Amino acid sequence: DKHNKILLLQYGSERTDRYGRLLAHAWLDDGTNVAARLLQLGLATTLVVPPNTRAQACYQQQEDDARRASLGLWSLPAYRSQASNSLPASSRGFHIIHGTVTAIRRSRHNVWITLDGRVTIRISNRDLVNFDADFPADLAGQTLEVRGWLKTNRDGLRMSVRHPAALAIITPSRGYW
Repeated sequence: DKHNKILLLQYGSERTDRYGRLLAHAWLDDGTNVAARLLQLGLATTLVVPPNTRAQACYQQQEDDARRASLGLWSLPAYRSQASNSLPASSRGFHIIHGTVTAIRRSRHNVWITLDGRVTIRISNRDLVNFDADFPADLAGQTLEVRGWLKTNRDGLRMSVRHPAALAIITPSRGYW
């Protein structure tokens, strides 16, 4: 059958995530990288699950191009970057948000970055190996765009981040998509 394709999997250093999901790059037998193609069409978002970071820059470029062109899900309001101070307290699930860093603090196990609007970004100390050595010193007062899964807690909204690919400093030239 001409519609049958062979799917080739290339595993990273970890084959499954903490939920037991398979972590692999998928390729068609004609050499097409499935993730890159989905990102080009705006049918997926980039997600980095450390230590599996292979092709992250390539994937991010594909997503950025699709975002600029408003392709696929990037044409939908739910996938546009939302201001952290405009999120309802009931917000949950995957979001891309932006806000100004109003506080940074360290605890025994985490770095906590607070954005305006009672949104807190949690980065485990064990994930700091993925970030630059001076992180998060350069973030005070900066505007960040952050992606991930929002959860609610008694203090507001929280998002956990494991890799710097999930956050970006917003500059006037970069803007919001």
